[in-house]
Amino acid sequence: MLKQNLPISAIVPCKCSVNELAPLLFALCEGNAWPSELLIVDAGLQLINHSDEYSSLLLSLHPDFASIVRVLPQNQSLYPGEARNQGCQEALSPWIAFVDVN
Repeated sequence: MLKQNLPISAIVPCKCSVNELAPLLFALCEGNAWPSELLIVDAGLQLINHSDEYSSLLLSLHPDFASIVRVLPQNQSLYPGEARNQGCQEALSPWIAFVDVN
């Protein structure tokens, strides 16, 4: 079944491990509609340091869903508000949704 892509950029400030991020990605993937893009702001340098685990996680998702995910690596640790602002600057859609891992 083809999922409808909504004109929304979903922004996830992420200061967590790949294992903590996985349930969120699977839940979003199973929804009836997807955002047009999912921006994961790596605010704690966790995904960069575990890029192999992250790549495996993306491969386990629906291929079309994995194609809307973008990781925005940071060169320093960010507070959640700073990470959200960074995501907003990179967002391509007219609407923004903030999603937290927990």
